[in-house]
Amino acid sequence: MRGRKGARVIEQVIRATPQYLPHQICKDFKSRYGVSLSYKPTWTYKEMSKERIYGLPENSYMLLPWLCQRLVDINPGTIAKCTRQDGHFWQLFIAHYFSIQGFLMGCRPVIAIDSTHLSGPYRGSLFFATAYDADDGMFPIAFGVVSSKNYKDWLWFLQKLKGILQDKEVVIISYRHQAILHSVSQLFGVENHAYCYRHVKENFSSYVTKHSTKGKKCKGDALLLLDSVAYERLDDDYVVAMEKLKTYNSDLAKWVEENSPQHWAMSSLPKNHGIR
Repeated sequence: MRGRKGARVIEQVIRATPQYLPHQICKDFKSRYGVSLSYKPTWTYKEMSKERIYGLPENSYMLLPWLCQRLVDINPGTIAKCTRQDGHFWQLFIAHYFSIQGFLMGCRPVIAIDSTHLSGPYRGSLFFATAYDADDGMFPIAFGVVSSKNYKDWLWFLQKLKGILQDKEVVIISYRHQAILHSVSQLFGVENHAYCYRHVKENFSSYVTKHSTKGKKCKGDALLLLDSVAYERLDDDYVVAMEKLKTYNSDLAKWVEENSPQHWAMSSLPKNHGIR
């Protein structure tokens, strides 16, 4: 079956079920039409169907300036910025007005930032900023699409994020990427930067695995001691937890001291921002 005909056959299914997987398409072609297909042509049919439905990806990028303006026109107060370089898409930042107001009026002054790689023909990275409401629910504030995770892109995204905060002082939570460390320090102050404990714990766990020969129990005990160091809220209790870790293994305690506990231990984080 030729590509265009195969694409037309599954087009309506793709419209109704965008997550229609190639292996399921193979099964359906076999049961309905008696045609055996391998994965590769089936994947091609799906991509061609998506192109028929949504158009070419490059054409969608050309619409971004218009889409940004429409977002602002329809929902005044929304921030939608799109930049170009050498005639091509470069950066995108969007914060809906209701997200901005929801954060300013109903969320704690704590913002978690993160990123993920984008798949598709043009790759790039998706940045996003999320707050926490009074019930510890996640509340989206803004997102961005950029070419990479370098310092310039993070600085640009965080500049736009800071611009919607109306001078409200916040704590930024993130993983310890050098580009983030530098840009957060520059815009929000190093004292307002907290490190994601999950990432810290993963790094600590890797260190224990690499340097310990006592097996899983040793690793489990070490992680429990790290939890005590991280979650103690009072300075005196933090000192006691560190002493216990030193007694257990001085090298692990040294690792903690060398990995900026003032940015992830609860006892050191700002008391007036709702983190503790």
